[in-house]
Parts: sequence; structure tokens; C-alpha cells
Amino acid sequence: MKRQKNDRSALLPRLLPILSSLVFALAASDASAGEDGTKHVGKSGATLYRENCSRCHAERYPTERKDAQWETIMLHMRVRAQLTGQDAEQILEYLTGSN
Repeated sequence: MKRQKNDRSALLPRLLPILSSLVFALAASDASAGEDGTKHVGKSGATLYRENCSRCHAERYPTERKDAQWETIMLHMRVRAQLTGQDAEQILEYLTGSN
């Protein structure tokens, strides 16, 4: 009897949301303040989204993507846009509708 090859490519789609959440949680926990040590008090996720994301992108509606997709996008864009963990978390809360 021939042994079937283990298909690891089928595992990635199932692990991606878990890994994304874990990386995002770790990144948010270690960078809750800006580089100068201050926090962004009073700015909503929607405001931060408009200030940061609209520099390069047309505005997207939160309902355009699933929550897991926004999480993955935020992981990438946090680095590209040089967002603090707190800013990225607030923007993600706006995009996913969670508070």
C-alpha cells in the first residue's frame, strides 16, 4: 500500500487566522505607546484609519472584507505604515466592528 504525501498547503488556510491573531496580539501588547511614550488619547479607530490609510488608499468600507482578512491586512500594513500597536488595534476594531 502506497503512503499518501502529506499536503501541508491545506494546513496553511486553517492556521492563518490563528497565527494572524497571535502575531497581532503580541505586536499590540509590546507597543501600546508611541515612540515618544505618549498614547493617542481621543482618536477613534475611524479617525486613525482616515489619517493613516487614506495617505495611500481610497477609503474602504469595513464590510468589504471579513474580519480575518482585515486582521491579515493590518499585520502587513502596520509595518508598512509604521503604526503603533495601539493605533493598529484601534483601526482593526473599527474595521471589524469590535470594541
